[in-house]
Amino acid sequence: PMALWVYTSLLLLAALSAFAIPPVLPPRKARGAWHSEVRAGLRAKWRVPIDRDWTAYAFFSMVFFSPALGMLLPLKVHALRLNASWLGATEAALGLGMLIGALWGAQKITESLGRYRACMGAVTVTALLIIGGALSMQGWMLVLGFGLAGFSLSVSQLVGQTHRQLAVPDHFRARFSSVNMMMMQVSSMLGPAIAGVQVAVNPLGCVEAANDKIRSYEVCARAGIRQPERFTTPQGAPESAFP
Repeated sequence: PMALWVYTSLLLLAALSAFAIPPVLPPRKARGAWHSEVRAGLRAKWRVPIDRDWTAYAFFSMVFFSPALGMLLPLKVHALRLNASWLGATEAALGLGMLIGALWGAQKITESLGRYRACMGAVTVTALLIIGGALSMQGWMLVLGFGLAGFSLSVSQLVGQTHRQLAVPDHFRARFSSVNMMMMQVSSMLGPAIAGVQVAVNPLGCVEAANDKIRSYEVCARAGIRQPERFTTPQGAPESAFP
């Protein structure tokens, strides 16, 4: 009960903090034409190869990756005959790893390895850690694996989201963000559906299903990141590449 109250309090705090953000009204001619904004964002993404590849990579990887952090994790804990505290500890380790990476570690690794190497290494390490957690038979291995995976996720998010967003011109940033959110919402609906079908027909249970999904996630990650030289320039894609 205490954890639920803390979670509710954090949600309320976040909602109240949102009111402190100054509103930005769109031009009068753009109000009510959200579909035209989405189409403009899709056209711009298609014309920028690195952003197009990243959007496709993020979509397909989240289809396979999001169930591993969502519906398959409780099934794994239940299959190991562990109580609910292990599930809470695993999810807390994941969040703590992401927090440590966001506050300190991700920037250090990116500066020492470079953005492309840091991102590729983080994506591969995340996949291997989740695979190891899916195949493990001990609760402490789940907690450790997901904690390190959270740290790796913060590195890939810093390069794949933060740096790319900063490279987008201001007048296209909202359009790109809307397309990214749309893709994430669609993948978050497809992922559990595909995972549910596989778990229902897979006699070996959730461990093998999670293993297959994260292997697919690693393959998508390796194939989806191209043009490594674009990661070495702070400005990213030139503004002239945007329509």
